[in-house]
Amino acid sequence: MEEVYSDLNDFEKRLKVNRNLEDQVQSSSDEEDTNVKPRFTTEADVLKEKNRILMEKLFKSEKQVNEYKEMVDAISNGGKADLKDKKLIDLAKKNRSLQLQVESLKTKAAKAAEFALKLKKEKDLDETNSQMSPKKSNNILETQSMMTGIDSDKKFKDQQLKGELDKAIKCLERETGEIVSLDDMVREDSNWKGRAQKIEVLKSQIKKLKEQNFGTSMMNDGLSVISETPSVFTGKITHAEKNLTKLNNNRTNELEQLRKELEETKDELNNVKTKYKAAVARRDTLENQMKDVKSEFTSKFKILIEKTENDDKLIQMLKAEIKRIESAKGVKSQLSSGGISTTSSVKSQQQDTVPEFAKMKAENGRLKNQIKCLEIELEQKEDKIKNLLTNCVGAPDERFEEKELRIAELEDKVESLEKENFRIRQDMNQTKDGFGRGGGQPGPTRTKDESDKIIKELSKQNAMLRRKLDDALERLGNSTGFKQ
Repeated sequence: MEEVYSDLNDFEKRLKVNRNLEDQVQSSSDEEDTNVKPRFTTEADVLKEKNRILMEKLFKSEKQVNEYKEMVDAISNGGKADLKDKKLIDLAKKNRSLQLQVESLKTKAAKAAEFALKLKKEKDLDETNSQMSPKKSNNILETQSMMTGIDSDKKFKDQQLKGELDKAIKCLERETGEIVSLDDMVREDSNWKGRAQKIEVLKSQIKKLKEQNFGTSMMNDGLSVISETPSVFTGKITHAEKNLTKLNNNRTNELEQLRKELEETKDELNNVKTKYKAAVARRDTLENQMKDVKSEFTSKFKILIEKTENDDKLIQMLKAEIKRIESAKGVKSQLSSGGISTTSSVKSQQQDTVPEFAKMKAENGRLKNQIKCLEIELEQKEDKIKNLLTNCVGAPDERFEEKELRIAELEDKVESLEKENFRIRQDMNQTKDGFGRGGGQPGPTRTKDESDKIIKELSKQNAMLRRKLDDALERLGNSTGFKQ
């Protein structure tokens, strides 16, 4: 509104000057009748001009009112900082457009200067040939005068735009308080803050310090004066500090939360590290235990293999004993055909076989005891392996169950062999009883072919048992190596 009043005052001054000039002109003229009509026309023109100026100013004032409404809405919705940023962005955009206009005018002026130089050169050439073509020289002079006029207009506009650009830059410097590149200000991701916003932040910090009772009373008095200074834009004490303090408090709360989360993550990391170290130590101990169990298993399997070898030897001994009994049986048949004279020799042979049967019986008992001891030890080792597997994995492995089944099958085979051995021993006892009855009638004994078949089956079963034990040992070694 002040600009409107100043423009109206200027217009009234110019109007007074024009009226004085008209009065002087009219007083010098002799015609008095014609003085009324021009005066009327000049007043009407003045009113029209004044009306036009007022309409233009009214339009500008309405535009400013709309801008102020937008500013008030922005303050009520987004706060003071958004309004400042918006104003700065608008000023930067205007400055950018002015710069573009200046650059375009510079290019146009440069083109006009180049064109003027070309025309000047052509003029020089035409002046040399002026006698030959006078019309051409006149055209060149006209074009040169026209281009000089255009060049002067361009220069005037360029100077005018430069002046506006300087004014805009000065306004920006007043607004920002420092010289900042426009590209950095316009960029959206920039964290640039204006002077007014910095002042508000400092005021909020000063209030915090005052609340915390830092500093002397004189310092508080000085700070109170600073904190009560009017705002840069409104000229009144605003409540934008509350928004800034809220933002600052939110930032401090976020920082505290992040610090707490960082400490929690550090604690979790330390716990995980300790658990990992404990798991590694447990793994090492379990590996050592598995190695010990493997070594014990290998030793026990070696014992079982030695037992199978002893069983083979026992089978060979039994085979030899059966052959010897069969040969003795043949001798008995010869003696029975010869008469009673041979009974004394049979008794002597029978007395020789009795200690051998006792030895075989003792050997069989010893082997049974060994088998029972090995079975007990095998069960203990299986329990240990199950415990280790449950500690390592949480449940027994399917392969381990298969191995248990195979071991059970092998134990069944061993029991069947023991039964077969017991049956052979009974047959031998029956043959022994047959020899001891007298009368030359032996008990029911097996033939040579049947005994050979039994011995062959026993040897085959023993060999199969040894192969299965070797396979089980090898698989157990592979599985323990895989677990490790």
